[in-house]
Amino acid sequence: MSHIVRAQLKYAYSCRQTLLKAMEGLGQICEKEKLYQVGAGMTRNTYDLVLIGPSQKADRLGFSLHNGRYLQYQEAMSSAWQRTASAKIQDRYCAFVYQEQLAEQGFDTELVELDNGMIQIQAVEAA
Repeated sequence: MSHIVRAQLKYAYSCRQTLLKAMEGLGQICEKEKLYQVGAGMTRNTYDLVLIGPSQKADRLGFSLHNGRYLQYQEAMSSAWQRTASAKIQDRYCAFVYQEQLAEQGFDTELVELDNGMIQIQAVEAA
């Protein structure tokens, strides 16, 4: 039987709206949902936000708010989808925060996600 672990991330997710935006299109987003634990079924704990994989309902990433930050939880034996989705959420979250900072500094910005998954932020100084 496996267990649920807290993910080791590069970034702290402090803004719920930005986190939701980063998760868009990666699966179904639910609130107050449980995670799936291999060998045990659904967990007893619920998580503030849960991203459910598009093809396997057992593929889930959970996010719970602790001390102003959303911590990510997942099955210890993570699937390829969980690893890919987690990396994409981190990259997108960072890009959206950076895009917002540039806009606050007076730049017109556009975020472009390339076919290979890379993210480009194009910024032009506003006239």
